[in-house]
Amino acid sequence: MQSFKDFLEEADINYLIVDIPENLLDDSLLLLEGRWIDSGKKGYKMRIDKPTDHTQKLHVHIAKDKHINIKTQQVAWNDDGTRHDKKTFNTKLGSSPKVQQIAKQALNLDDNIILETYIPTKLGFILENIGINQQLGREPDCRLVVML
Repeated sequence: MQSFKDFLEEADINYLIVDIPENLLDDSLLLLEGRWIDSGKKGYKMRIDKPTDHTQKLHVHIAKDKHINIKTQQVAWNDDGTRHDKKTFNTKLGSSPKVQQIAKQALNLDDNIILETYIPTKLGFILENIGINQQLGREPDCRLVVML
């Protein structure tokens, strides 16, 4: 009897495609990067993206269900708590405790991590808060940015 390996070599087959239904796989085995999925909070979706090069970090995008295709209606944080898409980050959405909780859970961050946000003040200044993350060796930091 011919072995399966010999059969593949003889037939000049150098790869196989095996389709496995999702219901037969453990959820922890599924790759969710790059796909909008339910966040676990009603009305919100999230998308976890892995770095595409050495300058990026693992990050999560969060949007209301109806805004997943509108970049300016989304927020994104890196796995160290810093904002990912600084130019299109929706400040109002990012200040929501519910949205911040989604991000922390998606990125496996501790509850004591403070996610980077911008807080407008009456003087037209923006206070940038960057959380303390002892695990990553980050020091507390607070910067005042003047908007011109």
